[in-house]
Amino acid sequence: MLFNNTPLYAAGFASDLLRGIDEFRPWNLNNVVLSKTTATTTLLDIGSGDARKMIPLANKAYQITAMEPSPAMRSLANERIIASKIENIQVIDGRCESIPFLDNSFDLVTCSLAPWVGKEVQRILPPGGWFINETIGCEDKLNFKSAFGKNLAGNWRGQQMSLDNNACIRKLTAELEPFFDEINIINGFWTTTYTQQGLLDLCLYTSTIADFNLEKDRAAFESITNKLMAEDGTIELTQNRLLITARKLC
Repeated sequence: MLFNNTPLYAAGFASDLLRGIDEFRPWNLNNVVLSKTTATTTLLDIGSGDARKMIPLANKAYQITAMEPSPAMRSLANERIIASKIENIQVIDGRCESIPFLDNSFDLVTCSLAPWVGKEVQRILPPGGWFINETIGCEDKLNFKSAFGKNLAGNWRGQQMSLDNNACIRKLTAELEPFFDEINIINGFWTTTYTQQGLLDLCLYTSTIADFNLEKDRAAFESITNKLMAEDGTIELTQNRLLITARKLC
């Protein structure tokens, strides 16, 4: 699935502030990946960013390839890997719509909050291979995103707001069914606590609000964050994610 307004992430995306502090999640993504991983597994992570999610998995897999189109993110990923003294993660340039590997190259493909294309994922997996994806749900940060309204074309500027979750799950299922079986999609919610600066970083460095411009959107940003802010200066927002596990047709 290709998201609209997907940026080529700059180094600011690595900020811990824009991730906030999560309460208990309904799943642990690393544990889900590890459930499909053995000592012989070759894993491709699409849109790997600074590879922070891959480093804890390195000692459980045979080889991990972190594919990332952003030069700034690839540089940060290599720094993290070198600092962690890990030898079985390689960082490469590549895009989801044209993955630079031969058919059946990986046992497992993962993707977290990044665009993907089902046909390409299917192509590089062998029969029986697994795809694991965590993607943004339609009700994610809804009270925050809705404050930025719609663009001139009449589309909501908040990422993934154009559908409801039932429609989104049907759309995802339709995209996956030609290529995968054993498709499972879980809809999850939890609370994340941000600072005002963290939310600003989120807007500046991600696709959360389409075409976010600090000068033009400052009034809306300050109004909604001040409205949602607790006495201690923190802002709680409801996260909504969809967890997808899908097995390639044999």
